[in-house]
Amino acid sequence: MLTPLLGRVEVRPTSLYVEEEERQAVAEQLGIELGAELALLHPGATSADRAWPVDRWPPLIAELQNLSPGIMVRVITQPGWEAAAQQIVERASGDVERLPALDLRPLMALLTEASLYIGNDGGILHTAVALRVPTVGIFGPTFEDVWFPYEDWGPYRAVKRPKKEAAAPVDKVAEAVRSVGGGQ
Repeated sequence: MLTPLLGRVEVRPTSLYVEEEERQAVAEQLGIELGAELALLHPGATSADRAWPVDRWPPLIAELQNLSPGIMVRVITQPGWEAAAQQIVERASGDVERLPALDLRPLMALLTEASLYIGNDGGILHTAVALRVPTVGIFGPTFEDVWFPYEDWGPYRAVKRPKKEAAAPVDKVAEAVRSVGGGQ
């Protein structure tokens, strides 16, 4: 959007850093084994109309578990989205738990432990990419051109809602998960 004013600007990968002590502390607090295969799912969004529907997450979790038996799936909670996170956990099977809401630094430390992050468009999604976590972003009814410049930088994919559908289909998100090496 700023190109007409500023000209072409090079987009470079951002980077964040988390101390080892932070990683160990959050893993201990949440009972997560360091180095275990961990998928973090984030159903929250800045508004309800931008969130992937709750009923789509459990079939996606089943697909993750089929791709990688024994994977730990944790659902990230944020204020206002506790009920959605709990519904997802209750409808899913296998090793799935809802995590408490975390402050930014512990959340970043948790993200560094993930083998995969899947979430709606938002700050946590971009944080996961900056921490170099294989990421699948789910985009709802937003701008026609979604800002997700990461796909050429690594294992990062965006799944956009088809124009005539209420939300992105589970198989499209699962396909993106496979393309970033998630669940392997």
